[in-house]
Parts: sequence; structure tokens; C-alpha cells
Amino acid sequence: MKQEFLELMPPEASLEARFSFVDNDVLRSNIVIYFRYITFLLKLSEDKSIDALAYSLNKDIILYTASIIESLLEYTVSREILKGNAEKKVFGKGEKVSALATIDHACASLEESNSKLQVIKKSWYFRYGTNDRIDFKDITHAAKASGILDAAEYEAAESLRKKRNTIHISTLTRSSDDYFEKKDVEDAFTYASRIIRKIEPLYA
Repeated sequence: MKQEFLELMPPEASLEARFSFVDNDVLRSNIVIYFRYITFLLKLSEDKSIDALAYSLNKDIILYTASIIESLLEYTVSREILKGNAEKKVFGKGEKVSALATIDHACASLEESNSKLQVIKKSWYFRYGTNDRIDFKDITHAAKASGILDAAEYEAAESLRKKRNTIHISTLTRSSDDYFEKKDVEDAFTYASRIIRKIEPLYA
């Protein structure tokens, strides 16, 4: 079921080495922790006695898989910006110039005795996110805009994001649509495997 994804997951003792390409210690450590938890959930999900709880386990597996990809993509895009391989605007950022004041002042070195000085403020704003917050959708867009992901890989990332976003508790007026089966987990693993394999060479 999960062979392609599990190929990325050697024994626990080797997980740190498997993700050694990630040059941020905190991110690498968190990815390893998440992978260990996913492994634990997979083992639990294969227990036939858990019955309906399998749906909840599948939810968690998808949530944690998506979280790994979201964090890894965000860091990779930021890293490409710092390296000069992408511009800040791929994150939906744009520069905003605001005029704060105009000051009249005398300047003896100029032919005109009276000159005007405008005080401005430069800041970054987010065209895609709200409240200066970058979410998963902004990150997948940025990864595509910066050339990290091609069109097909972007769709894989979006499919994983959308699958994660359907996870919710049903209400009195709405039935739950997040009864995830093994096939949904397999799909999530396929998307994640494809993206991780695409990102890794950027760290070489």
C-alpha cells in the first residue's frame, strides 16, 4: 500500500540521516518526529480490531504528511529567495510605499530656497494571504512561481492540501466528508513522495 512513501523512511535510527539534506536543524528534527509518528499510526491502522477508528488514524496520517510537505515547501521557497534563485514576490509579497508627511524646508545649497521633503514608509504586504499570514495555499503557489514545482507537482501539492482541508468534525447540519480510506492515505503518500524527491536535489 505505502511502499513508495516508506522507501523514504528507513529504520528510525537512520531517519535523521535520510533527511540530512535539510540544512535547518529544527525543521529536520521536526520532520523526523512526524515521520516516526506516521510510522506508529500506520502500524496501528493495520490492526483489524480497531474497526471504525481506522478513519481517525487515516486522518492523522494525512494531517501529519501534509504538515511535513507544507513546512518543507515553505522552508525551501524561503531558502531559494535567500540564495537569490527566487524573488520575494513569489510568496505573494509586494512592496507598498506610503507617504507619511511632506515637510517644507530651506536648503541653501539649492537654487530654490524652499524645497519639499516627503517622508515615506516602505513595507511588504501579502497579496494572497491575509493578516500577513502565509498559509499552505500561498506556499504551493510560491513553490510553483519560483520554479521549485512544475505544474503537475503543484497539482500534487494542491491535492494534498485540499485533502487535509476536508478534515473537520461534522456539525448538526452537515455530514462529515472526511471518512478517509487506505486509498486516500496512499494518494497522500504518492503526492508527498513526489514532492520530497523533487525538493531534495535543490539542497545538493
